[in-house]
Amino acid sequence: MAISCNSPGYYTTGPAIGYKGNLSPEHLWFLLYLFIVAMAALPLLKYLRGEKGQARIDRWATLAGNRAWLLLIPPLPLVISQVVLTLFFPWETHAIVDDLPYIVYLFLLFVYGAILMSDNRFTKAMVKNWKLALLLAIGPWIYNYSGLVDFSQSGLANFFWLPVSTFGTWFWLVALLGLGKVYLDKPSKLLSHFNEISYPYYIWHQTVIVVLAYFVVQLDAGILVKYLLIAVPAGVITWALSVAVKSTNVTRFLFGMKTSWNISTQTALRIGVVSLIAFGVVFVLAFVAPPADNPQTVNFPIPQTVDTPAETVERVSGATYTFDDNRNGWKTMALTFEQDQAAIQLVFEEKSSDYAIGFDGQYLPSDDGTVETTGFWRSDEDFVVYFRRGDYREIWDIKFGDEGELLFRIRDGVGVVLWVRLTGARQV
Repeated sequence: MAISCNSPGYYTTGPAIGYKGNLSPEHLWFLLYLFIVAMAALPLLKYLRGEKGQARIDRWATLAGNRAWLLLIPPLPLVISQVVLTLFFPWETHAIVDDLPYIVYLFLLFVYGAILMSDNRFTKAMVKNWKLALLLAIGPWIYNYSGLVDFSQSGLANFFWLPVSTFGTWFWLVALLGLGKVYLDKPSKLLSHFNEISYPYYIWHQTVIVVLAYFVVQLDAGILVKYLLIAVPAGVITWALSVAVKSTNVTRFLFGMKTSWNISTQTALRIGVVSLIAFGVVFVLAFVAPPADNPQTVNFPIPQTVDTPAETVERVSGATYTFDDNRNGWKTMALTFEQDQAAIQLVFEEKSSDYAIGFDGQYLPSDDGTVETTGFWRSDEDFVVYFRRGDYREIWDIKFGDEGELLFRIRDGVGVVLWVRLTGARQV
């Protein structure tokens, strides 16, 4: 979570939320979840392969021929489970221990996938209805990402956003599976190649992106240029690494790919048992090992600063700035400068937050003691605020214009600008 503004904080500087030790799955959380979901689903999948299970699948496959049933009935268990469980647990933390809604969500989708691939009548139904499903999916997609409607600050979030987005997920699945069957279900060396390396590609991709981004974001270039300098080389490098992985049995085994080794069932079981024990050890360490200090996040280095610009301080101190419309829900901000400290008051739609800001690297606590801040002048027009809250860091770059305008740039505190938000304001 970001400091005080309810903004996304996916990129954290410490362990993933919920993991208290030195080890956490980070961007490979999906593999951990997939393993858990697959293990949990084994008894159910075994039942579905039996006589009674096959009879149920046969009945469902027949019903799937009805367009309304295919599009509206299967997502109902998804919707009900999410609406009910999110009353008691948060949504999608990737932390296992408090992520029951999302684990159930992925579990149901995993089982649905097995069922859909078990009878050709499901595939035929999706091929027949993929165009309608695509049209139905566009509405929830626009709703989710446009920001036109925001129920995040009200009790309607569980009962509106979750059903809409969950139905949208199901519509996309039907549309993409049907579309893939129509246009991609044919012999293709290219598809076969990327299908084989998809797993190592997933494992490698974020590491490559972050390494490239560390250097690219420091360039004096526009956002489109930076995007292309990261995306294109990252795609090529990740592909090359994935091809290298598939070239030997050892690397294929280490990255979870099929090998040409003739391994007996007994040996495979032994490898499975050892893997489970190793996973258990890592899992325990992730939750009980004491966290180590990260030197990059304990304190920010204070860069070259300038003396307090008296003219700018006189012009902006005590002034109230009104923000442009923004998804953070920020309404106004007031900055007050004194001799040895400053203060910020942020007003949201339904509340306000006050922060005392120390100078010269001195961090001052907020009123509730959860946030500490320090600030400095980087130039006569640029004031920078460092926030820290536990292991989380955030940087606010505040640029004061000559005509009463103000520009905010908010970024994470890892040293790499993994995300940036800009929002403007004008002096009242």
